[in-house]
Amino acid sequence: MFKVLSTALAFCLVLMSAPVMAQDTPYAVVNVDRVMTQTKAAKSIEKQLKAKTEDYSKEFSKRERELREAQEKLVEETRTLSKDSDESKIKAFEEKRKEFEKNKFETQKLFKERRSTLSSAVNEGTALLQKEMFEATATIAEEEGYRIVFDRKSVVIVEEALDITDKVVKKVDKALPEVKLKIKD
Repeated sequence: MFKVLSTALAFCLVLMSAPVMAQDTPYAVVNVDRVMTQTKAAKSIEKQLKAKTEDYSKEFSKRERELREAQEKLVEETRTLSKDSDESKIKAFEEKRKEFEKNKFETQKLFKERRSTLSSAVNEGTALLQKEMFEATATIAEEEGYRIVFDRKSVVIVEEALDITDKVVKKVDKALPEVKLKIKD
């Protein structure tokens, strides 16, 4: 009975002192996902990525249509060729087929290069944003006396007063309002 009462008393004391502890706590949380998607810099990266993706999509749709048309012409030409066709017609057809294969290969290679270049540019931009987020978080932690700042994903329950995400977003927006992606065409 004494053990139950002492446990209940201890629990009540913890609850009553919680607001005081929250103000003096050396801990804070930041929602990294929110910072990485809602800052001005993150939105600028997303906007540039979307624009470039649309440009590439238009370009490759056109190339794909041209390749399809060339392939259809080759198929039609194979129907007109017969075993009795003279050697010059067969040779001309083979040249066209080789040219088609070369164009197809070059288009696939260009697509991979563009995808890789775009991915690298986004990764560089994101790394710059992430660095700025960490610096902003460290500055806020130092100014406000937090010894540990957790990512919000790793915390199940947290008091709102310990969430410094809005402060981090404001500091990042001020320091890094835009990230210009370095996309080589």
